[in-house]
Amino acid sequence: NPNPNPNPNPNPNPNPNADAKPKPSMRRLLSLLLLLRATEGFRVGLRARASVRVRAGLVRRMAEWDAENGVWASGKVPDDIEVPSPLYIFGYGSLCWKPQPEFEDCDSFVGYISGWQRRFAQRSLDHRGTPERPGWTVTCVSDEDLTSLGARRESDAPTTTHGVIYHVPDDIAAQVLEELDVREKGGYTRALVEVTPMSGDTTAPVKALLYTGAVTNPLFELQDEVAVAADINEAVGPSGPNYEYLANLANFLVSLFLSLSLSLSLSLSLSLSL
Repeated sequence: NPNPNPNPNPNPNPNPNADAKPKPSMRRLLSLLLLLRATEGFRVGLRARASVRVRAGLVRRMAEWDAENGVWASGKVPDDIEVPSPLYIFGYGSLCWKPQPEFEDCDSFVGYISGWQRRFAQRSLDHRGTPERPGWTVTCVSDEDLTSLGARRESDAPTTTHGVIYHVPDDIAAQVLEELDVREKGGYTRALVEVTPMSGDTTAPVKALLYTGAVTNPLFELQDEVAVAADINEAVGPSGPNYEYLANLANFLVSLFLSLSLSLSLSLSLSLSL
């Protein structure tokens, strides 16, 4: 027998993770977190405290909560906010780089909201972590709420958060909302915000729907960057490793600000040449 040890498998030592992205170092994760904070222009190092209003709101919300699985007991976001018509949705987290499939039929453009901060302050038990090893996702929190928590000074300038605005056609609005309400069931609720477009055919502000992990939801938590980075380094959920979420968000924001800088430079060059 010329082949005494036949191996029918052409790859005798298959590695199921061969195509997976390598896990970044803790230093790299911490750098990405600080980069995100720098893009939003707010201070670090302020210690948060729970206000009486926040504690009272949390007690009310616990009656609607599935603590074991870290989601709303109904399995979807409470629909206690009237949606705008026409329907615009402002994405600031995974919706920027992993939109709903239906958004392929939607017009989208870059925009920003003022008075809201994007922060890694929402624990994730259903997407980027598990009940045993929670991960982190971003939420958008109002400057007012963060000031009440001591995480922002009243004298600070209003925060600006950039993201993507989706204009949802009326004929698919109900379906999009139903699917988003399930996708964001891990503590998020609806809010209405005014978004200023920075691209597209219009520059007039529009009223948009925002999914936010409010300070009164059970998974809202403010931690320092080192603790957050340590969790992100280890947490893995049904949607994938937590560090991929952070890396994808950082890549989106870097690309966004580079494109905005190039557009501004081009506009300035054209105006100076005229």
